[in-house]
Amino acid sequence: MKSKFLVFLRGIAAAALAGGLLAATVEAAPVRATNLLTNPGFEDAFIDGVASGWTKWVVSGSPTYKSVTSSVAAARVAEGTKAQQLEVANATYTAGIQQTVSGLTAGTTYRFTLSAHAWATSNDDSTASTGTITLKAGIGQGSTYASDSRNVWSAAQYVNNYGSLSVDAVAVGTSLTVFTFASTTVSLKHNDAYFDNATLVAVSATTAVAGAQATGAPQVKFAPTNFAVPTGDASGQQLWIVQPGDTLIHIAAVTCGDTIECLNKIKALNPDAGRMLSLGQKIILGQAETVPVAATPAATAAVAETPTPDPAAAAEPTVVTEPTAVPTVEPTAEAPSGAICVQLYADLNGNGVLDAGETSVNGGVFTILDTGSSSTLGTYTTGEKPEPYCFEKLPPANYRISLQAPAGYVATTRAEWELALAMGSTANLEFGAQQAETTPSPASAAAASSQPAWLGSLVGALGAMLLLGGAGLAGYLLLTRRR
Repeated sequence: MKSKFLVFLRGIAAAALAGGLLAATVEAAPVRATNLLTNPGFEDAFIDGVASGWTKWVVSGSPTYKSVTSSVAAARVAEGTKAQQLEVANATYTAGIQQTVSGLTAGTTYRFTLSAHAWATSNDDSTASTGTITLKAGIGQGSTYASDSRNVWSAAQYVNNYGSLSVDAVAVGTSLTVFTFASTTVSLKHNDAYFDNATLVAVSATTAVAGAQATGAPQVKFAPTNFAVPTGDASGQQLWIVQPGDTLIHIAAVTCGDTIECLNKIKALNPDAGRMLSLGQKIILGQAETVPVAATPAATAAVAETPTPDPAAAAEPTVVTEPTAVPTVEPTAEAPSGAICVQLYADLNGNGVLDAGETSVNGGVFTILDTGSSSTLGTYTTGEKPEPYCFEKLPPANYRISLQAPAGYVATTRAEWELALAMGSTANLEFGAQQAETTPSPASAAAASSQPAWLGSLVGALGAMLLLGGAGLAGYLLLTRRR
C-alpha cells in the first residue's frame, strides 16, 4: 500500500512541476518601466491646493487649485481616491502643474503620460459639457517653465471624460520638467480641468558615444546642432539677437562651446547683461576673425590690380568711363541675401550629433518662418532634393526653422530653432531623428506568439488534473484513517 501511495505522490509532483513550468512560460509578462515621478497618482497630501511633489504654474487668469476625491465625485478621479483639479467660475485661464525630475541619462528618450479630463459648461449638469478646454502634456529640458518655447507638447485635445495624453522627449542633460496644461478661451460657469495617473518612464536606452566607456566618463557632452556664428556687422562686431527662452549659457553653447571659458568670455563682453535677458537684446560675441572686405576673392583681386607702377595704366581709369558705368547695383543687391541650409539625419545612437555613418531620413517637413512678419516663407520635405537643402535669398532677419519628424520617428535634437541671420551669411542646421520603439517587449511578444494554440488547453487540463489529484489524495488519506 505504501509503495502505491509513493507512486501516486510522484505522479502528482510531476504533473505539478510540468504545469508550473508551462504556466510560467505562458504568463511571463514584460517588466514594467519604473515611474520616475514623485506622487504620480496625486494620492499624497495637498498643499495650498497643489498635490505634494508638484508645483503650480499660471500664464494667465487665476484658477483655483484643489483636490477632488472619488467619494465626492467619482467621475473626476481616474485611478485611486484623489486627482488634481483646476477650476474657475465665469473666467478663463492658462495654467497647470509641473515637476522636475533629476538623475536622468542624457540621450535617453523619456515618455510622459497623463490622464486628463475637463468639464466646461454654463449649467450644472455634471455629465455633459457645452464648451471646450485645451488639455496637453509637455516636457522641457532641465528645470524650466511652461512658456519656454523649446518645450515639446502632446497634441492638444479636449476630453469630456478621462482620456490619455502622451509626449516623448530625448533628454539633453540629466533632468527634465514635465507639465500638465489646461487652457480655456470662453468664460463659463464651470471651467474645470482634472489630472490623474501621471507617469514618466524611459522608453529607449542610451547608446554610449565611442570612447565614453573606455575613459569611464560619467557624462557625455551632447551638442543639439551646430549653427553658424553670426557674421560681423559693419564694424566687424559679432552680435546675437536674444530670442524667446535664450540664456547666456545657451548662447555660449551654440556659439563657442559648452565650456566655462566660453561663458566667461561672453559675460566679460557683456557686463550689463543680467540673468534675465530681454527679447531682441543684442549680445556681443566678439570680433569677426576674417577681414570684412579684403578677405573676399573679388576684393583681393581688386587690391592686386590697384598698385600698378605703369602710369599709363594708372591714367586709364580717369579717362575711360565704362568702369564707373558698369552697374554696381547687382553685387550690392546680391550681398544681403543669405541662406539657411537644413538636413535631417538618422541619429542612430541618439546623441544629437551627426556622426559618421548616419544617413539622411526622408519624409521630414521643414518650415521656415519670418518671426518679424509672422509669415511662412516656405516648406521642404526631406528626400525631395539633395541635402543639405538651402532656403536661399534670405534678407537679414530673425527666422524660425521647425521640423515635423516623419511618422514613426522622434526628434533627438530640438525640433524648432530661432536664429538671427546676418547679412550675406549662411547657417547650416543639422536636425536628428530616431525611430520610435513600437513594441514594449519584443522578446515577450515573440515568446507569446510562438506558443502553440493547444498550450492553453493543456495547462488548463493539467490544472484540473492537479485539483482531482488533490481531492484523490485527501480521499485516500481519509480512507486509510478509517481503516
